[in-house]
Amino acid sequence: MRPILKASDEECWGSKIYEEEPDPEFTSNVMKAIEHIEMDPKRPFGDLKRKAALKQVFRRIVMTGAAVVILMGGAYMVWQTSPDRTSMIGEQLNQGSDPLSTSSDWLWNEEYERAQQFGLLQTQNVKVEDDGFSLEILAVLKDRSHIVIVTKQFGPDGRSLKYSVRDPFLITDTQGRQVAIPGRYLRNTDPGIQDYVYVFDGTVPDHIVIHGKAEEVAVDPEQQPEERVLVNWPLELTLDMTKAKSLSVSKPLESTYSPQDGLNMDMKQLLVTPNGVRLDMSVSLAPQMLEQVPPNWHDGLEVLYDVKIEEGNGYKTIGSYVKKVETQQMNTSSGTLEWSNEFDSAVIPPDSRHMRVVVNGLVMRFTNEGAIQFNPKELDKRPAVMNDAGDTLTFTKSSLLKDPSTGEQVMAVYAKGRFVNQPLLDEWVAVDHNGREYKVHIGGAYTQGEPITSENLEFAIQGLTNIPPSITLKRVVIGKKRNFQWAFDLPAFSNLPW
Repeated sequence: MRPILKASDEECWGSKIYEEEPDPEFTSNVMKAIEHIEMDPKRPFGDLKRKAALKQVFRRIVMTGAAVVILMGGAYMVWQTSPDRTSMIGEQLNQGSDPLSTSSDWLWNEEYERAQQFGLLQTQNVKVEDDGFSLEILAVLKDRSHIVIVTKQFGPDGRSLKYSVRDPFLITDTQGRQVAIPGRYLRNTDPGIQDYVYVFDGTVPDHIVIHGKAEEVAVDPEQQPEERVLVNWPLELTLDMTKAKSLSVSKPLESTYSPQDGLNMDMKQLLVTPNGVRLDMSVSLAPQMLEQVPPNWHDGLEVLYDVKIEEGNGYKTIGSYVKKVETQQMNTSSGTLEWSNEFDSAVIPPDSRHMRVVVNGLVMRFTNEGAIQFNPKELDKRPAVMNDAGDTLTFTKSSLLKDPSTGEQVMAVYAKGRFVNQPLLDEWVAVDHNGREYKVHIGGAYTQGEPITSENLEFAIQGLTNIPPSITLKRVVIGKKRNFQWAFDLPAFSNLPW
């Protein structure tokens, strides 16, 4: 057994962030957005009913709306180990077999059926094992925009891992150059199956290679402090992408938005495949705007827009929150955030005519100077109220918690709040009465809608092991919405190659 590692402080505290639930207004808006969506009645594989398919789309939309909470968890590390005690148990291509037996709620059911229909399904019998921890690749769904790798993962006891390993693959061309990046999406809804999406971020080669890489596995996710073991799952699986490339069409886009405040947005490409419609975009900031934002301004940035599709004598509107797969990556050399949104073909049909994108604004991080000082021991008798940038927070009590990474006590302050800004992007620090600064991790549940509210926010001050007579909380980064209007038409394709 390789050395057992403790999870990082950042990751442990990140896991304490609660997952938010959509309120009835949000659910109503989602249902309104998809009420006219029809599923393809000519589906040649499977017997999914329209009701089940609509339920699947709805679940995808609702949970995507809450995905930002999940994504705010702490960073993780990739550990390099030697493959000395790792075994490759087998690799065999089994075209035509169907290794998957999933529920109708599986996120990729419809895409799986399309892959079968168009010959874009590659089924596998690949298994790698290290120290009793094993990973099996069941199938790969191929597409010009992305691939979906469907796996099962087991521990030494033969049971499925409670928490799947994150990002265990590297996708390259045959020369070893990376050609795809992990996509953000709703995690699988079928117990026992772990799926991974990798989105192509440039020219797709005729052949790609899936590489396994060393990762860390949680031995017991419920144990505190959490401990992990290093595993090495080396594998190389080559895929032919020529057919997937032939079943796609794309057109460059030249729409640009550059207001005087220093924000620059560029639409790069429209890509259409049997699985959906993808928009590629970029965001960059001029020097005058860079002075107003933190170095990580791109983290959590969200462009708010609708796609309007001609339908009968009017239009139906699809909100950007309905996207199925998203990628964001920062080009450090150019200072540009490059990102893509992909909508499933059940939501935006690939043969749609007269599509128009209406951008309403964006949400991103800005530097901030809001602060409040109080005696944490007296909060239960004298709550401290902070008014900052239109938001109101009321700090009501303090206590000592157990740090999940060290087992030691840390101080926490509790509050309720009402926000016109976006608190999920906020960053806070704490300063004690001696002038020492500490990181602050925030946990809590927020309502959807405007204003955003929370009745139970927890400010855990990492490294502060006692309750001092005075504490200052500083909100150094704030998530703000910038409203603007920008609209442009998308090109239509007269002939699709499928």
